[in-house]
Formats: sequence, C-alpha cells, structure tokens
Amino acid sequence: MTEETVKTKLDNALVSFFEKDRALLQSGVREDSVAHRLAMHIGTQFDGFDVDTEYDKMHIDGIPYRSPSTKHGEPSRYRD
Repeated sequence: MTEETVKTKLDNALVSFFEKDRALLQSGVREDSVAHRLAMHIGTQFDGFDVDTEYDKMHIDGIPYRSPSTKHGEPSRYRD
C-alpha cells in the first residue's frame, strides 16, 4: 500500500467521521469515546487490518503500564 493510498483512506475516514459523528465533538464526550468512533471509521477503510484504540499495553522498554484506579474510578494510563 502506498503512502498516497494511506493518506486517501485516512481522508475518507475523517470525512465519514465528520459526516456521521460530528455531534460527538460538540457534545463534550470523553476523548476515548471520540477515538473509538474515529477508529471505527478508519477500520472501514483498511480491510484486513485491526484498528484498536487500546493497543499500547507495553512501553517500548517492555515494562507494562500499571493501571491503578484514579479518584474517579477510572484506570490510570500513566506509569510510575
């Protein structure tokens, strides 16, 4: 797949996202909700690829991220 093909597919995904899910950006939902919906649109453009917004479970040095709860009850995505 050429760089130009990838750019075109990403442009198509963004157009689709803005046409169908623009209200998400205006509603104040959390960033991960927007990322998930955008990933779904990207996934439709790349047959045979898995698009996952939670892929980064390990740091580049191989040390796993710790996931303690924050005061809001959501897992932290920061390392010690």
